[in-house]
Amino acid sequence: WSWLPGVAAGRNLFVFFRRAFSLRDVPPALPFRVFADTRYRLWVNGEIVGHGPARFVPAYPEMDTHDLSPWLRAGQNVVAVEAQHIGDASYEAMPSEPVFWAEGGAAGLVDLATPG
Repeated sequence: WSWLPGVAAGRNLFVFFRRAFSLRDVPPALPFRVFADTRYRLWVNGEIVGHGPARFVPAYPEMDTHDLSPWLRAGQNVVAVEAQHIGDASYEAMPSEPVFWAEGGAAGLVDLATPG
């Protein structure tokens, strides 16, 4: 799990995660799995690709999978995620800790996993 070091849990936190990389050719598929508590928006090269997650119980988080390939191009690419942590129990969320997690990419091309 990742979050900003030194940022304490609070209410209505927004954090951006970004990875820039270069591709010689666009792969036929580039899977990307993502989880954020409480919400996320996923961008590839400036276009919104997806958002989520579906409602879940914090003890059993569910990851969403997106194929990034349709939004990639040969050359420079940027994948960005805006993660939101509501930080309070509501009709949208149960109490939990602020976390973000991602993995994906293609062997030998790009690794989109969060560090740690």
